[in-house]
Amino acid sequence: MNRFIAKIASIALLQGLILLVSLPVLVAWGLPISLLGVIGNIIFLPVIIVFLLLSALLTLFLPIPFLAKFLGVLLDGVVAIWRLFGALCVSFGNLALPFYGYLPLAVFFCLILFLVHNRFLCRFLVRTTVIFSVIVLLILFSLFGCWGTNERLFSCGSERLHCTRGVAGVQVVDHGGRRQVKTLDTWVRYRLPQFLAQTFGVVSIAVYHVRHITPAVCETVRVLCEGHLIEAIEICETEKQDKCLLAQIHAYAEQAGIPIRC
Repeated sequence: MNRFIAKIASIALLQGLILLVSLPVLVAWGLPISLLGVIGNIIFLPVIIVFLLLSALLTLFLPIPFLAKFLGVLLDGVVAIWRLFGALCVSFGNLALPFYGYLPLAVFFCLILFLVHNRFLCRFLVRTTVIFSVIVLLILFSLFGCWGTNERLFSCGSERLHCTRGVAGVQVVDHGGRRQVKTLDTWVRYRLPQFLAQTFGVVSIAVYHVRHITPAVCETVRVLCEGHLIEAIEICETEKQDKCLLAQIHAYAEQAGIPIRC
């Protein structure tokens, strides 16, 4: 029993070190850091090993009916346990730490681990890992972090969103150009936070200006509201604007609690 606990602890330690090493890359590229990643890997490794072992034994003992049936029941149990764990993880939703572009917080996190390594972890391994992580973190932010920029164009399909940073925050102007609606969810959840973190060091849009309402723009506003990436919407209301699409945008904003200015 003690050896089993020691093995689990070693796996947890290994996953924690992997997370620590990959932390600079995740932070620099504006990606979320999953809180369930380490726990999921600890459970996944033993389950997949048992699953592969039982599958091989089941294939080997197929000519023997009672052994094949017994192994099949065990295999069903392993799959049921994995499905239960998957459903439990899904029920928690998107548990993630939005480190994004917060360089001081990330460096502070690494330095805290460096200070406590004498008590909890192997001195040489953790010291090397932390020093390497901080160096990579600083290099990546030097290469990709352009926080002095106040104006950038972000490509979204054939449309280019005009992004500017002012006193009130980052503002984006959408002129209603063409874009692929099917990929908007991926664009909002991954590409846009990455772009904002790398370019402006923020994770949200202060004001989203809509100049011309199209179905693609309406869908863009919807996923932006669901992702809580905008704080306010400004719409240029003219007689040429589609009233139905305008009403949908108002509904999305009201549901997310986002104010609309006209």
